[in-house]
Amino acid sequence: MHNNLQFIPFSTVEESDIFSLFSDTELLKYTDVPIINSIDEVSHLRSFYSNTRIAFGIQLSNACIGMVAANCNKKHRTAAITYILLSQFQHKGYMQQALAWFHLYLFEQCNIYRIEAQTYVKNIASVQLLEKMGYICEGCLRKNFMIANKLEDSYMYSLLREE
Repeated sequence: MHNNLQFIPFSTVEESDIFSLFSDTELLKYTDVPIINSIDEVSHLRSFYSNTRIAFGIQLSNACIGMVAANCNKKHRTAAITYILLSQFQHKGYMQQALAWFHLYLFEQCNIYRIEAQTYVKNIASVQLLEKMGYICEGCLRKNFMIANKLEDSYMYSLLREE
């Protein structure tokens, strides 16, 4: 496991790093995140994640390689998470480390009881990661996920505090 990752508030991530994450069509092909086409769109995206989510940039050697974010419902003590990692850093354990850190943050700092993650059924790497992290698949949500202008199925996963 890597110990050299740092987590910084998304509001402080460099514009060029945000653009790299959210303009990569291959990276975002399994998400419903809008792809940005110009650096001018970065400020809107930064505001969205900084003002409506708990979001952190994932840094390695002072370079942002990904992000983790959660949309929290404090009344019900739930958090729906989103995560992305630049392609060249995938399958190396970085996201597993980032999610382990983020889980602790959400459970301990935000008093969250249940973390939810929804993933496109064809995103095998994400399915494997969630299952490796102890998430339980609660079922398949049929035709509820718009990918490339086509309704697709997704899996709903959850992780409870005591798990």
